[in-house]
Amino acid sequence: MSLILAAVIYAAPATSVPVNCSDTSVFQASGKYPALLWLSIAIAVITAFLQGLVSTLALIAESSNYWTLRFRLAKREHMWWTTVSIMLFFSWVLIIFSFIFGNYGESLGILALASATTLAIVQYAVPAWRARHYVLNRWLAWTGNSRTSVDLVHWRFAGTPTRWQTVSRNVEANRSIPSDWYGWTICDNSIRQDLMDILYSIQSWNIASDDFERPIPADTYIFDDGLDYDNADTPRRVSLLWGRPQNFSRRVSRAIASVPRTLMTSMPLSADGYRCEGVCLALGVLGRNKGLRPKLLVFDIGDLGTTFLEDTSTWAPRPSKVLRSAYKELIKTQYGGIGGMYVDAALELSLLFMDCPAIATTAWLTAECEHQDIKLNWLLRQTPGIELYELDAHYRSSYTSMIISLCYMRSSDALPMRPDLICTGLLLQAENKPRPSWWMQDEVVKRRRQEMDALKTTEKDTMPAHALIAAARLLGLSEYPSDFDGDWKEAVADQA
Repeated sequence: MSLILAAVIYAAPATSVPVNCSDTSVFQASGKYPALLWLSIAIAVITAFLQGLVSTLALIAESSNYWTLRFRLAKREHMWWTTVSIMLFFSWVLIIFSFIFGNYGESLGILALASATTLAIVQYAVPAWRARHYVLNRWLAWTGNSRTSVDLVHWRFAGTPTRWQTVSRNVEANRSIPSDWYGWTICDNSIRQDLMDILYSIQSWNIASDDFERPIPADTYIFDDGLDYDNADTPRRVSLLWGRPQNFSRRVSRAIASVPRTLMTSMPLSADGYRCEGVCLALGVLGRNKGLRPKLLVFDIGDLGTTFLEDTSTWAPRPSKVLRSAYKELIKTQYGGIGGMYVDAALELSLLFMDCPAIATTAWLTAECEHQDIKLNWLLRQTPGIELYELDAHYRSSYTSMIISLCYMRSSDALPMRPDLICTGLLLQAENKPRPSWWMQDEVVKRRRQEMDALKTTEKDTMPAHALIAAARLLGLSEYPSDFDGDWKEAVADQA
């Protein structure tokens, strides 16, 4: 609005003499090079018009809950405001030259353009550039792949992109959620319907509900969480990972409906005025990765205490630890019904996002470390002799694995990796389960070594001691077992 007002003032005739409508002299520059003046006015007016158009679109997106579109626009705001500032500055330079060459009546225009240019740079362009990394991470946190609970009868549809494309062409989505709207694109063949809308649209199809089989085919993006479907009390649901692998377009998670609007801005604040970038990112991640039984996820921070994670983390010292109490009330409001361990994990993730450098957060989200490794789940469920309780431990240890992967992520350019297999073994030991028959297989041993390497603070470390101790205690052990890679002895479970 400020820029539009400045352009109007600038474009108005700068004269104190009454204007005769039939006299065209008011539209003629009095000095040399009148084209400079008119080019300057044209650039200023076009810039103000386009800026008003984009700002109105952003306001409409926010007020109408078009969050996918709003977050898309936000990713380019720093470039847009830079372009606006350059165009206004160029217009200001032109009017300065026009003034020098004799158009002395444009002193008010010079002042208006100088003010508008300064306002665009200081109030908009600079903050947008400072927030650009967070805005990108917000997009990744809220629009990544989703892990959704779907009815067991739909498990065969959870396959390759070609299979989903075929299904989506034969159904019509009956619902339209504002936050799903992606906006306008060119030559985009991705699936625009929401997965749940597609599945609800095919409920009338004649699908047998008793044809679920193990092992689940490897090309099916379904997690095997070790549920016993032969038991009548087991919910008839499966956990499906969907998104870009099946060629669905990115969209903001529908969990955004429960998030306060104050957390959706480029500089989110709590009701008490605390900075909440980490909370917003964590809510986006946790809205997409819960799985079927979030109340059973293990993250026992009681005996370990928060000090150990804060002092031994890659990102130590952790200055955002002072926000722990303020964040906990906010997160408890969101997830208090799931359980204390879930709240503790959500709180730790929020604080880690505050302390972790933005570039490292981008790498972590790009590697999809918020989700269990689906390829590892494929490997385990195809392994002969795998037990359901072992797959169950693989799921229940997933949040500890997520926190450890971010807390002890190597700060170099090394690709981040979740210690899913390590955490699965530690939870099995904490519950005094026997060593799995597949534990010493070549592929499993290779995977454990890769996870160990990813948790080393530097390449010179022989083993990630702090990360392993933290993982062991968070999963119920009093110490990291010395026989973890050999013959398991009776585990020393935490009795506190």
